[in-house]
Amino acid sequence: MNFDNNSILFLSSLSDYYNSDNIRSNVNEFKLISSSDELSKLLQVEVNSHVWLIKRVRYIDSHPIHTEEIYMPYSLFPNLKTEDCESSLLSYIESQYDYKISHGIRTVSPVKLNKYESDLLDLPNESVVMQIENVGYLTNSRVYEYSISKSRESKFQYYCRR
Repeated sequence: MNFDNNSILFLSSLSDYYNSDNIRSNVNEFKLISSSDELSKLLQVEVNSHVWLIKRVRYIDSHPIHTEEIYMPYSLFPNLKTEDCESSLLSYIESQYDYKISHGIRTVSPVKLNKYESDLLDLPNESVVMQIENVGYLTNSRVYEYSISKSRESKFQYYCRR
């Protein structure tokens, strides 16, 4: 399978496609929130459960590639710190906990960026980008994340398996 530098619909970690020395994350927000009805359903947790909210921008070779808004159950990751979010969260999950990631269910759609998002990705205001919503599952069928990524890349490759 050939993945070029524009293959940005991740079925794994960015570091699977790029040298980790060239990848950087800028964490703009990191806090605990109470889960809403909708978020609780997505994460399969009780309403008002503690959930991590992580907002970050991922860079490759100092170029902003995509924004991420990530929600993770506090009950699964009580020791998560801002520094852990500055690199691969998938690697963190599998190396710091006894969890194995199974799969994600993704919805891909075009969206128009607002001014703030355009500035983060260094794009003109109201640019259209690809949004990837993901619900990630561990091998024990627990949901470990719900995320929304907005990617400035225009070329995607998909790898699907049954």
